[in-house]
Amino acid sequence: MNQLFVITIFIAQEGSIDSFKNQLEVLLRTTDNQCAIALATNSDSIYRYGQYLNHSLIRIYLPSDLDECNDHGPEANRFRYAFAKVSTLRILTQISKYAEIELQKYSHITLIDTDSFFPSSIHCNLHNKCFYGVNYRDEHKTGLEALMRFLPGEVIIDQDFLSNFWINTGYLAIPLDAINQLNHYCQFYVNKIRSISSEIVEAVNHYSDEIVFNLAIASLLLNKSYSHDFTKVSLPKRNRPAFLWTIPIQSTKITLINYFNPPCHVHAPDIKYSPKKLHRYVVLSKVSALSKPLARFLIIILFNMQVLWCKLLRPLLSGLKRKQFKRVI
Repeated sequence: MNQLFVITIFIAQEGSIDSFKNQLEVLLRTTDNQCAIALATNSDSIYRYGQYLNHSLIRIYLPSDLDECNDHGPEANRFRYAFAKVSTLRILTQISKYAEIELQKYSHITLIDTDSFFPSSIHCNLHNKCFYGVNYRDEHKTGLEALMRFLPGEVIIDQDFLSNFWINTGYLAIPLDAINQLNHYCQFYVNKIRSISSEIVEAVNHYSDEIVFNLAIASLLLNKSYSHDFTKVSLPKRNRPAFLWTIPIQSTKITLINYFNPPCHVHAPDIKYSPKKLHRYVVLSKVSALSKPLARFLIIILFNMQVLWCKLLRPLLSGLKRKQFKRVI
């Protein structure tokens, strides 16, 4: 049983279709999975790109005005597009209306962001009744437990349980038979947090689909219906998903990818913000037409260089400049 990849591409007015196409190229060229669903707005050219890359890319149009993305209040309005993935989950529960696809072929439906790649040819050995993802709670000063006082009384979630994880939704493998239940909880929580969006932003300095998915997954896990395998950010093990920072953040941990023992999936946020960096990944991904192992090797080298620059060299050079500036004064 394999994963069915689901890519949500919400193109806002300021978004660039070309950048999404390039991110999609890196993603699809580095994965061996030959079937994915692209749920997107304005997706004609993206769909043609998937065909060009020889993937079974099933196109599903998302309406440009998604219900889950609306009415979050002025304080949280800049985060509204993040909730398109919650809409995607709802659409997946009604997939027969949109596409002819046999979901029973897959053990998991995996939500995935375009700013990522697959450095390992072997994917996770996914077990039924188990969620897979990346836990980066140790990089958050405040976790989901800070939200407990905002949730209505009828919501019963163990605060200690929530304090132990914060799941990144860039890669989230959901057991097929959990889709309907998870959608139910997601719809419940997205409606509840709308009325308290400003308080949530103030409490955790964050507001996105991650809050909704984490609360929903916690609800399922606490019901003991499902287990989980959430990899820690600092431990990108073989055949596990990974989220490694290639942009400046508060955390100073340096974690590199081992070519001989790589994770199955890596989230690379730098390609979302820099066209130049994205273009380098695209050029290297094209090598996969000649040699997929070579392309993976080159991408891993580039990725590790970005991590070292972000976490080590850039802070070091900034510190030296500050010292020189003080001496001049």
